[in-house]
Order: sequence, then C-alpha cells, then structure tokens
Amino acid sequence: MADDRYSRAPSKPSEKPFPASPASDAGAFSDEDEELLRSVEREFGTAEHAAGTEGTGRPPAGGMIPLPELPPPPEHHPYLWLFRQIKRACVILGVVYLAYWGLSRLFAGAGKDSAPTDGGNVGLPHQSELAAEKSAALTEKLSEGRRRLASSDMGEGLKVLEELADDKPTSPQGQKAMLTLASTYRYQMNDEKNALRWYRRYLKENPDARDAAATSVRLAEYLNQLGRPDEARRLYEDVLSRFPDRQKEARAAAAALARMDKP
Repeated sequence: MADDRYSRAPSKPSEKPFPASPASDAGAFSDEDEELLRSVEREFGTAEHAAGTEGTGRPPAGGMIPLPELPPPPEHHPYLWLFRQIKRACVILGVVYLAYWGLSRLFAGAGKDSAPTDGGNVGLPHQSELAAEKSAALTEKLSEGRRRLASSDMGEGLKVLEELADDKPTSPQGQKAMLTLASTYRYQMNDEKNALRWYRRYLKENPDARDAAATSVRLAEYLNQLGRPDEARRLYEDVLSRFPDRQKEARAAAAALARMDKP
C-alpha cells in the first residue's frame, strides 16, 4: 500500500508534493526523491492525468490523487450469492431425489416379498411365482393321469384326470384333461354316455377356447355316427355361425352338412 504522504496532491502549483529533504532545502529534489516520484507516477499516473486535468495547469479537484478502482473481493462479488443459492438448491434436490429413489426401491421390494392379509403383512412368494408353481403342479397331474391311462392302471388314470377336470375346468390343463377323457371313453372304452358328457362339458366350460370349433365338429361326427343327425346338424350349423374364421373346421362342417342333405 502506498505511503499516505504520497496520496495528497499539492493544493497549489507552488506547493511541493513531498516533504523537503535536508538536501533539497534550496528548492530542488534529491535523486532519491526524483526516483521515488517517478515510480509513483509510473504506478498510479500523475494527479492531473488521474483527474483529467493533465495539460491544463489546474490541480485535481480536492487535491487528491484518485487511486485506480479495484475489483470487489470475491466474497462480495454480485453473482456470488446467486451462485451459492443455485448450488444449495442442487444439493437439496439431489438429496431429495436419492431419498425418493431409496424409499421407492424399499417399498417395491417389500410389496414383492410380502402381501397384506387379515393378520398383517406376512412374507409370501410373489403372485407370479405362485401362478407358475400352480401351473407346474397342474401340468404334472395331467402327465400323471395320461401315464396311468397308457399303463395297466387305467382306472386310476381316469380318476386323476376327472379330478383335474372338475377342479380346474377352464385351465389349459383342465381342458386337455376333459378332451383326453372324451377320447378315451369314445375310442378305447366305447362308453357313449361318458364320451358325450365330457365333450359337452368341455364346450360348456370353454365355449370360446382354441379347440372349441374342432371339438364341436368331433362331437357332431360322433352324434351322427350314433344315429342322432338332428343334434349333429345343429352343431355343424353352430360351427359355421360362430367360427367362420376357422377355415378347416368350417369346411368340415359345410362338407358334412352337404353330405347329410344328399338324398
């Protein structure tokens, strides 16, 4: 920082800008004073230059040498407060987001591993896992019934398949069990009553199933063979009206009706 004695400009042109040294009592500057004055002028400029009065012969107003304006310290920068507020808001938003993400994962995991019951939340397998396990159990039961039918234990095989068909009539395994029973009673046991019962039970429980049209055609053929053409005709006509997009079954029904109409 410059010495205070150099911050005052002479109030009159005749005043000396610096205190006279012993060697300058006669009115002249010493070499040391001249060098110091030149260094101050190089650093800050002359008083007239700083005040805009250089070359006019007039001293600066107030006799003060205006020092160059320095930038404000960093802690007082006009944008520093705004920057700090933005930084603080970003930190708060980050913390809120992490907390939300963690809680959502926690509750998602809790909902997956447990389900509410009358006694509270009890840990249970997920619903999709339960469905997969049940489907696997039904498939195993269907396979067991078919294996028993293929062996000498046909009675036990029929029992297993009938239990499956009665318990789960609309499941894929239950549908296959009913069709297996109808075919077994028709072709292997020549049991007209039970064959018709399981054909009709299948169509009643699953009227829009994938095999409903084909089963209707098979039942109509069986009724026609048994000498019941009126019932067979109604089934063929039902296939044509309800399943026109099933081309194979529709063609078979149309052909059967054409044969029945021949004299």
